[in-house]
Amino acid sequence: IIKILDTDNSALAFEKMYKTGILFSIVDEFEKQVGCATVYYGKGGVLRHTINVMDKLDLFFTNPFKYSCVPENTSLELFGSKYLIKLAGLFHDIAKPHTAKIIDGRLRFFGHEDLGAEITKKILEDLRFSNRDIRYVTTIIRHHLRIGSMALNDPITQRAVLRLFHELKESSLGLCVLSWADYASHIKTERLLKILKETFINPQPVKLKSYFGLKRTLRYLQVVNYIFRHYTEWKKKSDIKPLLDGNEIMKIVGIPPGPLVGRIKKKLIDLQIDGKITTKEQARDYIHLEIKTIFLSSFVISLLFE
Repeated sequence: IIKILDTDNSALAFEKMYKTGILFSIVDEFEKQVGCATVYYGKGGVLRHTINVMDKLDLFFTNPFKYSCVPENTSLELFGSKYLIKLAGLFHDIAKPHTAKIIDGRLRFFGHEDLGAEITKKILEDLRFSNRDIRYVTTIIRHHLRIGSMALNDPITQRAVLRLFHELKESSLGLCVLSWADYASHIKTERLLKILKETFINPQPVKLKSYFGLKRTLRYLQVVNYIFRHYTEWKKKSDIKPLLDGNEIMKIVGIPPGPLVGRIKKKLIDLQIDGKITTKEQARDYIHLEIKTIFLSSFVISLLFE
């Protein structure tokens, strides 16, 4: 599998594995994709879409600097292992058959990204991939809708991108590559080449709900390229450490270990990303003035309604 993914023709190989049934002998979950969402993807359903994504990943890796706005001084080593990003592409929609439901007349797949990460983890464990590789791939799968969600908003905020990079760390660039291929998979390569220069334009304010087909694909690719263009700069900004550790937070707030400590730490990191706090003293002041006030208000309300 790794040798196939490291080639420039992995989509063709998986197409042949699909046609012969070998693919289903290796991972039977793929057979469930064939009849799922044919109304969207045509014959072959979700599996057809998956192979189309693999085809665009093959294309991307022939020359990342031609097809995206990755700065030309970017080391290709930053992409990590090509086969791992392609592995994420192969499994990114593995849970769509499990989550497919008609809601308000539309076929939806709510939660397929989280369930997909869990299914992929089990499959890759059975195939004896390393824990590091599994973590890299499943992190991308769990977040593969995230850039698309950003594209629905105007403007695309630096804060949202920095938070993405901070949370995904070494998987962040792989997510960008998969997102590019996922969106590009909806059009033929010939059409992609015709609009390639347009994909390099910064995303403009739009009412995306009125965008369909090629316009929507173009918008998504512009957003991915916007992130690619600033990747090195924003990645450095996102590599921050929390000003206070868990023990310090527990001491200030007076709470035991638990999920609440993590939520407070995440809030502090958000404030650091926004540049609203830059020192330990400011972090402590925030907790004293904001967090403890919220706890006191919640306590008083609970007493009133007992």
